[in-house]
Amino acid sequence: MLYSPGTAQDADSRIERQIRHFRALGYDMEWKHYSHDQPPDMKDRLRAQGLLPEEEEAVMVLEIEKAPRVLREKSAHDVRRATTPEAYADADIVHRAVWGAEDDAQPHAAPGPVTRLIWPRFRADPEGVSLYVAYVDGAPASFGRLELPQGSPFAGLWGGSTRAEYRGRGLYTALVAARLEEAAAKGRRYLTVDARKDTSMPILSKLGFVTIAYATAFNLLR
Repeated sequence: MLYSPGTAQDADSRIERQIRHFRALGYDMEWKHYSHDQPPDMKDRLRAQGLLPEEEEAVMVLEIEKAPRVLREKSAHDVRRATTPEAYADADIVHRAVWGAEDDAQPHAAPGPVTRLIWPRFRADPEGVSLYVAYVDGAPASFGRLELPQGSPFAGLWGGSTRAEYRGRGLYTALVAARLEEAAAKGRRYLTVDARKDTSMPILSKLGFVTIAYATAFNLLR
């Protein structure tokens, strides 16, 4: 659930309706709570109905025309837009190294979550989503995704991950720059990102991103 207008009087019933809807479909459910959402006790209401919060993140925005020089200069890093199954598999290598394999019961040759979830979307709409992979000496070291909603002035940065042995080399910034370049070329005015406070937020703040709110994902597993 991304947005649900309403009042304190109907907040609980709105949550209940969504729970019933997604349980009937047999899906997990995520309700994204923003710090400006009403009523003020919405987080408590979500918890009371069994939704579990993840880590609070900073919602950050950068006006592309005001991006600092470091995001506009040609990068010395090897950053490539992924357009083949092999490149998506490289992103899965990074994902597994950073987050662990969600499918440990399967052989690691099996498609990982990046391939399963993003590759079909890219094939269906290559203008709506892009994946970038950064390499060090030919090895996949970091990746990040760019979301380009149709008809919107915004482009979103998602999924940034870097293998531990390659951190501190500027790969994260290089991936931001590559995605900013594509967003600018496609006429977008702003970049947005939900940033982890202890990792991404400090880097993005130095790159000119401004925090406009905080967001918490509340999850209900089927």
